[in-house]
Amino acid sequence: MTKNSLSLKDIIRSSSVTRWHCVPTRSVQSLAEHQYMVAIIAQHIAKAIVGAALSESDELLLLNYALFHDTPEIAMGDIPTPMKREMASRDSDFGVILAELEKEICTQYHFYHEKVKDSYLICLVKLADIMDAICYLDQNGYTRYTDRIQQKLTADFHQRLVSNQEQYPQFQWSQTIEILNEILNGEDHLFEE
Repeated sequence: MTKNSLSLKDIIRSSSVTRWHCVPTRSVQSLAEHQYMVAIIAQHIAKAIVGAALSESDELLLLNYALFHDTPEIAMGDIPTPMKREMASRDSDFGVILAELEKEICTQYHFYHEKVKDSYLICLVKLADIMDAICYLDQNGYTRYTDRIQQKLTADFHQRLVSNQEQYPQFQWSQTIEILNEILNGEDHLFEE
């Protein structure tokens, strides 16, 4: 482990790292909460679109990557997407610099990212990441600004579905739309008699 790499104690603090720090929401979502939700959603998507062809090793890799996909934010904070875009427009090396920092900060993130980067699994986690954001803002957003962010996320979600379908046509990516609709509009069964 390098001097700057996160320790287990650091990683456990992910429940104290907040997301949406520049977006007004009714409650605070922690990084730990977000990564857990992304893992659950990604697993659900994988089972829906891949079905019985989903290997145990792919499922385990998917869950591990989802649980570590934003862990570098423990040290860096949640850099808002508009800021990442602005930095990339000013310096074409920004993406490389950010990737190097993330690699140094969290070896687990880097290990799992390297294993999924050229596979459909990274696409699943990104969709789950966006779906968690859409759902979180649907439940906790209360301003026109959060509505606009949710609309942009929804547009990004649909664009990624098209791209994923072109790249991995063997999977039923349209199932993901049904899963998002279920999360947003489905029935609650917790207190049914």
